[in-house]
Amino acid sequence: MLINLESSSTSQTTHNFVVNFNSFELDPESNYEIGLIQASIWYSWYNISSSFSNNQLRYSPDNGANFYNVVFDDGIYSVSAINQKLQSVMKANGHYSVVSGIDTFNISITPNYTSGKVNVEVSNNYQLDFTTSTLRDLLGFTSIVVSSTQEGTYLADITRGVNQIQVHSSLAEGSYSNSEASDILYAFVPNSSPSTLINIQPTFPVYLPINTRNNIQNIRMRITDQQQRTVDLNGEQVSYLMELRKIK
Repeated sequence: MLINLESSSTSQTTHNFVVNFNSFELDPESNYEIGLIQASIWYSWYNISSSFSNNQLRYSPDNGANFYNVVFDDGIYSVSAINQKLQSVMKANGHYSVVSGIDTFNISITPNYTSGKVNVEVSNNYQLDFTTSTLRDLLGFTSIVVSSTQEGTYLADITRGVNQIQVHSSLAEGSYSNSEASDILYAFVPNSSPSTLINIQPTFPVYLPINTRNNIQNIRMRITDQQQRTVDLNGEQVSYLMELRKIK
């Protein structure tokens, strides 16, 4: 038996929604298990957001005498996109020069693909303040004011620690998250680019026993990361196709 659940059929959040059933009777003499056989999920969760308190930076053009705020719109940012936003604000504030027809800045944030860290290049008495925002965590820096060119202390964590996506179904049981019983039905590592549709179709679906008998009243589907933090899809739709079958 196939169960297709679409977030678009509800007015709830797409990353955590419940579908109610009027009459979903099961054979009381049988045991059932469920597995995910297909899903479509947009890579739409943000790594910078006001809700994470990591959407601001400050810089100084005069050795700390004055600081200017850089406020990031909520979104999905690469290291290069963070640098572009910073420099766009610097340009709007007149803190740049033109060298051979090219806009030149005294602060640059660049990825080091060899070390996996981020470099911050600072010159001419400029400073970049990492003390007032946890955006520094994405770039691998500690709470410091960068006044000279240096590399981050830690590896860049541009995904904000979201290394795995877990699909939970309230109907499933028998899985664990570390030592805690869980309703995880499927987990995967995102291998698509941000803002693209992730199509999931397990080659060998894993089936788990269900936690009810006689009838199914509702099913809740939700998404977390490996730390059990809610992964907010920001309204982008999601769909799940599951197979409910009798245990032989």
